[in-house]
Amino acid sequence: MPIGVIINCLAVTIGGLCGNIVGQKLSDYMIEQLYMVLGLCSLGMGISSIVLMKNMPAVIFALVIGTGIGLLFQVGKWIDRGAGLLEKGMTKMGVQNRSLLSQNEYRATLITTIVFFVRVELEFMVVWMQG
Repeated sequence: MPIGVIINCLAVTIGGLCGNIVGQKLSDYMIEQLYMVLGLCSLGMGISSIVLMKNMPAVIFALVIGTGIGLLFQVGKWIDRGAGLLEKGMTKMGVQNRSLLSQNEYRATLITTIVFFVRVELEFMVVWMQG
């Protein structure tokens, strides 16, 4: 049983809730700088992963097929609905959007964050399974 993955998922969930609460108290400048640093970290992880890839054509093929399947079954709408349910649950817990972001920008940021952390989890799982 992948205990590390489960613990990481819980840590991301708890950290996300804490970040949503603490994020309301941060200045816009600080939030902008955090986004920039996290974006650079993500870029660095992506570049280092490309160097290690041996089967790039298979990866590109998987991306094309995955995109086609996602568009066919409208996965984006399902993710948006799930984020809306998550947002409603967070609102019931007392966490509200008090930032300067509009409702659409807030939801887009929430979806991006969720998708990013799910991708990272899957990447760790694949690396763990490959040894």
